[in-house]
Amino acid sequence: MPRLQDKITFITGGGTGIGRATAELFYEEGANLFLVGRREDLLREVSELTHASYVDCDISEEDQIISAVERAIGQYGRIDILVNNAGVLLDGGPLEELDLKVLYDTFSVNVAGTLMVSKYALREMNRGGSVVNVSSIFWVVGANNMVAYTASKGAIISATRAMAIEYASKGIRVNCISPSVTETEMIRGLFDKNPQLEEVLVSSHPLGYVASPKDVAQSILYLASDESRFVTGQNLVLDGGRSIKG
Repeated sequence: MPRLQDKITFITGGGTGIGRATAELFYEEGANLFLVGRREDLLREVSELTHASYVDCDISEEDQIISAVERAIGQYGRIDILVNNAGVLLDGGPLEELDLKVLYDTFSVNVAGTLMVSKYALREMNRGGSVVNVSSIFWVVGANNMVAYTASKGAIISATRAMAIEYASKGIRVNCISPSVTETEMIRGLFDKNPQLEEVLVSSHPLGYVASPKDVAQSILYLASDESRFVTGQNLVLDGGRSIKG
């Protein structure tokens, strides 16, 4: 029997990268999908492959979140699984040059957006629901010229633990994953332009390769499914050994 048979799954950032791979894998496992993202054309592509419903939605805007959740509930009547995958990486310079708007925009999506989507989706979850937040390896190892992004992803770890405690009595589990470099289309494009960058990043992972979006999706599937029914408040680091490398 499929591991997510008839589970109603709400995925943010569902049109590309990890979100798309998660949607495709969850569809194979029997889930009914509702996807949100900023690019309707990409969401449409995923929908054609997975029979997902979708709506374009900027999760930094509360009214758009409310509308998206209402549409999901209008169609399915409940939400069983929430995958908070949407995020942005906007900073690319040293802290002393960080623009305040970049900081605000980063946190409005990565932190406030994640929490506000959770706020409205969790109201529609019954016992046995599962939330999976997507953070980043950079909250563990740090990174040059990415202080806003790194700080926002660290906040997701803390929020996951708080959410897990708050919703445990309601039978809802909340966990997190922290992937390292993942070979999305964007990253593949960077590698194609700069083979040296690919060599450096691959060599930083003891397993000798970077993750594929499906590698990350498989871990999200574990935390979303009943196979992890006794796991909550945890952060699963997916880094090919990078964070333990001396």
